[in-house]
Amino acid sequence: MIVGVPTEVKDHESRVGLVPGGVGALIDAGHQVLVQSGAGVRSSLLDAEYEEFGAEIVSSAAAVWKRSELIIKVKEPQPSEYEFLRPGLTLFTYLHLAPLPELTAKLLEPISGSWDGRIRGEVFGRNGHVVGKLIGWGSPKR
Repeated sequence: MIVGVPTEVKDHESRVGLVPGGVGALIDAGHQVLVQSGAGVRSSLLDAEYEEFGAEIVSSAAAVWKRSELIIKVKEPQPSEYEFLRPGLTLFTYLHLAPLPELTAKLLEPISGSWDGRIRGEVFGRNGHVVGKLIGWGSPKR
């Protein structure tokens, strides 16, 4: 699997989705890891550290999103990243959807092509109590 780690673009977010040691574990498990250049800088992690563990440093967010099968992020996609969402892409991130109806709708809509899968997730209220379920489009026909 090709795993991508883009730079976080949310205001005031200085974390990165994966540390260099995590890259090493994924590489050891047989995966390829793409890290956007500078993705770890605000967490005091340099590109060279990611390269030491086997990551390929990629110059742009668009290239990371386009080439990856799995994206690892800290925060939910921001409006500038919506264009990168596509059928077959798996997103591993924290989703705080309650105040983000536009993102919720984007994640539930069929983006293109023929779909019959589902995004399944629980909608949590305050204090982590399950208050509902999301069932929408999610994976392409195979």
